Amino acid sequence: MPPKSADKTQRVAIDTPNLGNVDDVPHPPPIDPPPKVRQDGICSKLHNEDASSTNGEIMVRSNYVQVSKIPQTLHAYTLKFTRPAKDQGRLEYNKRREIRDAFQALIKEDVLKFVARKVPYVTDFKTLWTTTPIDNVTKIGYVHNSKKFKYIQPNGKTIDNLRVELTYVDHLADIQQILQTKPLAKLPEYIRALNATVAQCIEEHQKQTGKEIDRIGANRFYVSNGYVEMRGELRAGRGYYTSIRPGTDGPLLNINPATSAFLPSIKVSDFIKGMGAVKDKRRYVSQLLQGATLKILYIRANYEGSEINYNSEAARLKVFTQFGDYDSRRQKFYELEDAVVGQPRRTKDSDLLGTTVHDYFTQKARISFPPEAGDGSFETWCVNVGKRVKMEGQNTNRSDDEIDEIMRDQSARGAQWIPACLLQIVPGQMVTTTLDSGHTSEMIRHALRLPAANFGLIEEEGLEIIGVKAENGQQPLASANFTVGKELIEVPATTLGQPILYFKNNPTSKRRKQKKQETTKMPELGHWSLRDVEFAETPSQLGKLHMLALSKCFDPAGTTSATESGLLQQAYTTFRRKLEDHGISIGNGTTAEESEGKVPPGAESAVKHLFNNIHQSTKDCSIILIPEKNYQLYATWKRHFDFSGRQVLFATGSKFIEKGSQNFMSNLALKVNMKFGGVSHHLNADTLDKLLGKKLNIKNNTIVLGADISHCGAGGKEGSPSVACVVGSVDNRFMSYPGSMRLQRGGQENIEHEHLKSMVKERLHAWRHAHDPVAWPTHMLFYRDGISESQFKYCIDHEISTIKDAYRELCDQDLQLTFVVCGKRHNTRFYATEESQTYPLNVNENDNRLNGNLKPGLLVTKVVTNPTPFNFFLQSHKALKGTARSAHYHVLEDGMNLGETALPELTMMLCYTFGRSTTGVSYAAPAYIADRLCERGRTYLREWNADPEMDPKFEMPSSEKDQNGKNVRVSQEEIDKAKADLAKLISVTPTLWGKYDKPVNFDEDSFLHGQEWLNPWHPILNDRNGMFWM
Repeated sequence: MPPKSADKTQRVAIDTPNLGNVDDVPHPPPIDPPPKVRQDGICSKLHNEDASSTNGEIMVRSNYVQVSKIPQTLHAYTLKFTRPAKDQGRLEYNKRREIRDAFQALIKEDVLKFVARKVPYVTDFKTLWTTTPIDNVTKIGYVHNSKKFKYIQPNGKTIDNLRVELTYVDHLADIQQILQTKPLAKLPEYIRALNATVAQCIEEHQKQTGKEIDRIGANRFYVSNGYVEMRGELRAGRGYYTSIRPGTDGPLLNINPATSAFLPSIKVSDFIKGMGAVKDKRRYVSQLLQGATLKILYIRANYEGSEINYNSEAARLKVFTQFGDYDSRRQKFYELEDAVVGQPRRTKDSDLLGTTVHDYFTQKARISFPPEAGDGSFETWCVNVGKRVKMEGQNTNRSDDEIDEIMRDQSARGAQWIPACLLQIVPGQMVTTTLDSGHTSEMIRHALRLPAANFGLIEEEGLEIIGVKAENGQQPLASANFTVGKELIEVPATTLGQPILYFKNNPTSKRRKQKKQETTKMPELGHWSLRDVEFAETPSQLGKLHMLALSKCFDPAGTTSATESGLLQQAYTTFRRKLEDHGISIGNGTTAEESEGKVPPGAESAVKHLFNNIHQSTKDCSIILIPEKNYQLYATWKRHFDFSGRQVLFATGSKFIEKGSQNFMSNLALKVNMKFGGVSHHLNADTLDKLLGKKLNIKNNTIVLGADISHCGAGGKEGSPSVACVVGSVDNRFMSYPGSMRLQRGGQENIEHEHLKSMVKERLHAWRHAHDPVAWPTHMLFYRDGISESQFKYCIDHEISTIKDAYRELCDQDLQLTFVVCGKRHNTRFYATEESQTYPLNVNENDNRLNGNLKPGLLVTKVVTNPTPFNFFLQSHKALKGTARSAHYHVLEDGMNLGETALPELTMMLCYTFGRSTTGVSYAAPAYIADRLCERGRTYLREWNADPEMDPKFEMPSSEKDQNGKNVRVSQEEIDKAKADLAKLISVTPTLWGKYDKPVNFDEDSFLHGQEWLNPWHPILNDRNGMFWM
C-alpha cells in the first residue's frame, strides 16, 4: 500500500517470506438453510387457562414470550479508555472496535476484580452496567480511574499503560416495578440496559452451541451463513430482532424475523464484476461499500524496530472510502513533506512525477497482477482506504498536468490507493445504503412471509438462538436473573368496524337527467370500488387536459401493431370520459407524442416542450405517459412543475390499454381530483359527531393535523438536510389536508421550533379562511409520525408546547390538544388463531388456503401495550403481502378527552381518508399524507443529492488547536450548526428550493394574504386546498 507519508526515518525492511504473495479468498461455508415451516394458514392456539376471551374479544398470538423475572438493580458507568500520548497529553480510544478490544483486555487482566469477586457485568461498549457498584460508591458523577494495564493490540503492538475511566451515571433500581408504572418516555435507559444484558446472554449461548451468529447493532442477530444469493453477489441474510418491552401485565421479550442485505465475502474486483450492467455502476457499488471493512490480501514487509506485524489480521483491515476516477496505471500518489504542527500536509516539490499505483505495487510491493488485470479492468479500479478526497470525474477536456495536480492534492489530503483485486470484503457486513430498485424488489420478495411462516421461524429457530428453547435444558438467560416463558403468548383483541363511505350517485347514461343521490360503499376487507360513483366533491373552473406520450410508452417491447398516435387518442378520449363519469369536468386540450415530430425527441426535451409551449395555465392538467418508471425524469420535472404552480401526473402508458384499465383510470382520476382540491368520498357525519362530542359541536371546531420528518438516509450527500412537513384539515369532513414544508438540519428528529410554529400557523390560517363565518378552531387532533420512543420526552417538553404557543399567539386562547404519535417502526406482530379471523389466500379459485393475517380493524389495548400512557395497536388495512404490521399509537396528551374508546374508533375512520387510494391505509391518513409530502421534498433535492460537486456543499467545521498545537476534536454541536446552516442556505437557493423565499403579494381573498411564503412550491398550489403531491 502506498505509504501515508515519506517523512519518517527510513525504515529497514525485514526479510519477509512470500513477500507480495496474494492470499486466496477462502471458499464460503455451506449455506445454513432455514427450518422447514408451514407457509400459510392460521397459527395454533396457546393452551393456557388464563388466556381466555371475554366481552366479544378474540384471542390472537403475538411474537412475545412472557418474562416473569428480570434483574432488579443495575449500576451504570460510562467508559473511557486512554493512554499517554507523545505530546504529554492523553490519547482516547473512540472507535468501537478499539474499545471492544480494550475492554476485553481489561476483563482478561481482571483490573476491576469482576472475575475474582464474581461480579456480573454487561456492556455495549458505550456504557458498563454492574449488579454491584464499583468501590461501593453510588454517587452520580463519581469517577473511578483504574490502574495501568497491558493491552496487546491485534496487530501485535503492546500497550502497557492503558487505563480506563469509569464515571457513575445512573442507578437503575426496582427495574421491574419501574417498567410497569413509569411512562414510556422515562424508560429508554432501563430498556437499553436490559437489552444489552439479553444480547450478551445470546452471544454467550451461541459460543456454547457452536452456531455461528453475527450480531448487528444492539439487538439483531443474523445466522452467519443463513442467506439467499441475489443479483450482483449481494445476499439476503436471515436473522432475528429481540428486545425487552414493558407490558401491561409485566415485562415481555419481543422476537421477530429480520431480513437484511449483506455484502459478500469476495474480492472487491469480483464484487464490481458481479454487479453486471448496473446504471452508474461506479457510484452504486461505491454506495454499497461505503464504510465497509476490507482486508488486504497481499503479504507486506515488516520493519526492524517495529512491534507492528503488518500481516496480522488487525493490521490488514482497512475501511472503504471511495473509488478513484482512474485505474491503477493512471492513478498516482506523491510523497509528503514532514508534518508541521498547525499546517496542512504538503507534497514534496522534489517529487515531480509521482508514482502510479501500478508501479508501486509491482516494483515496491512485488505484486504479480493476474492476466485479467489489464487497462481499465475491474481488477485495476483504485480503492481509497484513506481520507475522503474530492473526485473530479474523468473529464476528457483536462490536460495530463491538470489531472496530475488533482492527484497531488489527493495525496496531500490523505488518500491511500489500493487496486480492487488486492482487497477482500470482510464477512458479516450489512449494507447500510439505499438499494436500487432491482435489489429492493429482490429484498422485498425474500423478506415477505405470511404469518404462519413468520411464526414458524420464530418457534423453530428464533427461540433457540436467543436461548429460550435451548437444547439440553440450558437456560442461558437465567444466568442474568431472567425467567422467561417458552411459548409465544396469546393476546386478547377486539375488531373495529370499517367505516361507511359516502359518494355521489352516478346514474347510467339512460338516466342522466335524474336527480343525483348520495350513495354509500361499505369496504370489503379494507377495499372498495369506484364503479358507478361520482366523487363527493369535484373542482370547479378547471382548464384543459393535456396528454404527452413519450416514445414507446404504450409498448416498451415493441410487440403491438397499433400506432402510438392511435393509442394516444384512445387513451386521451377514454380517460377524459372516465373523468366525466366521476363528475370532473375539464376542457379539451392538446395531445402530443414524442415520436411524431411535433415534439423534440428525447424525454427531457419532450417534457420541456410541454412545459414551455402547451401547459401554460395553472388551471390545466397534464398527463405524461412513460414506458416505465423513471425516477430521474419524475424528480426533475416535478420540481419544475411544482415551482411554477402547474399540475402534472406521470403514468405508464401501457396501463391505459391493458386489462383492468378502467380501474387504473379511476385511480388516476382520484389523483386529478385531489390535486385540484376535490374529495373522493365522505365519512359518516353522525358517527364523527358522536366520537368527537355532538352536544358541544366539537366536530365543526376541530382541526386535524399530521406531521412527519424525512431524512436523506445512507448513501446520500454529506450534510443533506431533513425535510419536515405539517398537513392540516380545512373543514369538518377531514378529507383534505393541504400542507407546509421546511428544511432543517440533517438527521434532526424533532421539528425545529420556529419551523413547527410557522407551519402550524399556516395550517390554522388555512382552516380559518375556509370557514364562513371566519373563526379559529378550538380543538386540535395532532398525529405525529417519524419519532422514536426515546424522543417522547422531548416531544412532550418541546413540540407540544410549541404547538400550543403557536395557537395562543394567533387565537389568544388556550387549545384543547390531543397529541398522538404514530409508530410503524416496531416489531410487534399478530397472528390469527381461528379461520373466522382471517381470509382466503386467493392464489386461485380452487385454492382454499388461508392468508393468516387478521382482518382490518384489529385493535389491541392489553398485554403487549405499554402500561402508561394510553397506547394501542390498530391494524386498519388488509395486508396485501407478507405479515401485516399494525400501527402503534401513543397518546402523549388527550386535551380533547377522546378517551380509550373514541380515539381508536376515530383513528380507524381516518385511515379511510387517504384520498388517492381505494383501500384503508396502514396508519392515520393525516400522518401518511405528511409522509408523502416529505417524500416530495426529498424529490426536490434528488438532483442535488446525486451530484457530489453541486453547490452548496457541506463543510466540516475546522478543528481548533490546543495549547500544544494539537487538533481538538470538533464538537457535535459545531457539526450540527454547520448542518443547520447548510439547510438554511439550500432553502434560500432558488434553483434548489423554489424562488418563493421572500414575502409574496397575495390577493385579499387568499388565506395567505399578509403572510410570508416559506414553502418551495408556487403559492397557487395551496389556494385550492388541494394535495398536489399525492
